[in-house]
Amino acid sequence: MSWIFLALLAPLISAIVNIFDDNLLGKIYKGALVAAVISGLFGILPAIFILLLRPASINAPGYLIGLSLLSGILVVFAFYAYFKGLEKADPSVVAALLCITPAVIPFVAYFAVGERLTINAVLGFSIVIVAAFLFSLADVHKLIISKAMVPALIAAALFDTVAITNKFVYTKIDFINAYLYFSIGMFIAGLILLLVSLKKQSTKQNLWDIVQKRSPVLILLLMLVEALALLAELARNKALSLGDVSLVAGLQNLQPFYVLIISLLFFPFYPKVFRSAQSVNLLPKLLLALAMCFGVFVAVK
Repeated sequence: MSWIFLALLAPLISAIVNIFDDNLLGKIYKGALVAAVISGLFGILPAIFILLLRPASINAPGYLIGLSLLSGILVVFAFYAYFKGLEKADPSVVAALLCITPAVIPFVAYFAVGERLTINAVLGFSIVIVAAFLFSLADVHKLIISKAMVPALIAAALFDTVAITNKFVYTKIDFINAYLYFSIGMFIAGLILLLVSLKKQSTKQNLWDIVQKRSPVLILLLMLVEALALLAELARNKALSLGDVSLVAGLQNLQPFYVLIISLLFFPFYPKVFRSAQSVNLLPKLLLALAMCFGVFVAVK
């Protein structure tokens, strides 16, 4: 089933982006608002490619166009909350916190798109949610959980809302047409946050500093990260259009495992970049990450 491959690929790419974002946030963006603005503005790229390669019809019902636009807007605001969480905790903790709210998706999906989950799926989700919560508590002595929980849970709730809304839209119109408006919605949100950022002197200065640097390496790095983020979003949405929203969302819970494994692999070479591998509670985190993987396996079996 191709949607499972896409649903597994999306959190892997998101984990790579997660690690990049963690480093860019402090060294380049210097604030969650700037990061969200850049993500939103880059979101227009899929719409440009769609219009160039396959002009989409605009004959879709107005309410579906509106829902797709709204989803694009909400996902950028979810990015903003996610970046706020990264300001307060390391990537693996934020990724784990994002795993908690998908517990409600099966219930919402039942009423929104008529999905029915098996006992295995419910059991698997329960394992993932408990493991993710315990994972985020691994650094409670540093007060990380109290600082990152609110923005991370807001981000997760928004991501879940977007997933349910997009799945509903994909059952009504074709994926490419819907994703065109989703992409435009991301751009609209980027413009909204840009206008907000221009009213804040510190954020305005951060944006200006990025423009002034004009470093080819920096530009290429930013383009790479944003391209990966868009690719993850595309893979996730294509999986949503083909598979059950609850299971696709459940597979996203592999992200903290991916973050931790990638960090452990590359920490000996770049210790300052892969800070998730520096945790004093590394073994419990690894075991809990494996528990999340087991829960996902049970859910999708």
